[in-house]
Amino acid sequence: MAELTKIFTGMEKGPEAIQSNFDLMNAQYTADTGWVKVALENATGDVFIRKIGKHVMMRGSFKTTLTSSVTNQLALVDSLPDEFKSTTAYSPIIELAGPWDPRYIIVQVACSSGKIAQIGGAQGTTVEVEAIRWEVD
Repeated sequence: MAELTKIFTGMEKGPEAIQSNFDLMNAQYTADTGWVKVALENATGDVFIRKIGKHVMMRGSFKTTLTSSVTNQLALVDSLPDEFKSTTAYSPIIELAGPWDPRYIIVQVACSSGKIAQIGGAQGTTVEVEAIRWEVD
């Protein structure tokens, strides 16, 4: 949290202190990294992450170069840059087909370590990612 200046009646340079507080809050909650390309492993394609304030989102598509399963998870990213990590354990799970479907795939981000993993999916499976979001601390 930004260190804000306490505002009180009759203070000197009150409007300046208020503006400084606004500037600090804007910097913390509206700072935007723009879309940053993620270096993939065990996959080819284009995956991007972006942080606006405390909110991180991921989008893109990739094609796996190995087969994965529930017992053999496929690491797609070893670690995201620190500014995209969180103390939250995991992002929401993104299921790309139902568990009854032979193309069943789960993609999840371990937010604290910055690792991205895929569970399920044959080699060469193309995965579209649009809805993975989490917050940083």
